[in-house]
Amino acid sequence: MKKLNKEQTISELLNSSAFGENISKEKMNLTIKHSTIFSFWDDICGKRFCSLSKPYAIKSSKIYVSVKSPVVASELTLYKKKLIEKINSYSMPLGIEIKDMFFNYKNFCEQEKQKENFVEDKPIYIKKDKISEIKINEDDELLISDTVKKINFLSDEQKQKLLKKIVESNKAKSFRDKN
Repeated sequence: MKKLNKEQTISELLNSSAFGENISKEKMNLTIKHSTIFSFWDDICGKRFCSLSKPYAIKSSKIYVSVKSPVVASELTLYKKKLIEKINSYSMPLGIEIKDMFFNYKNFCEQEKQKENFVEDKPIYIKKDKISEIKINEDDELLISDTVKKINFLSDEQKQKLLKKIVESNKAKSFRDKN
């Protein structure tokens, strides 16, 4: 992998092969335009349909929209002409004209399944007094202590602080693992 330079601009970084492929300015601009159009979807479809539908692609002057059910797709199809007029009021200034709209029920269902399977990894905060009550394996504590003592570039005070933080971190980890 190519080494990244701290002084590189975003454009240089995207045009480099750091991410495995070169990203052209045209493709980047088009992606930004599409996401800008998508960001106005709630204004375009209204409060009634904003949680039941979501645009996901624009290809060849056609916008593709995920919908929650076939009923929503049918209802939005009735308003297709108005929706295209509204979306063009946002897309035309960006140089993109939408001529048609397609609704996909299966795509929305797949996104919902992924959301259901998603497990949010929230940190567990443990109060300091609880950490002092937690016991960890003495052998582990000795190993940590010996390792920290071998660090030559730290002062004794810094070594003590580091040792304390590592032990507290291990205690918190053992508490999380148990709960």
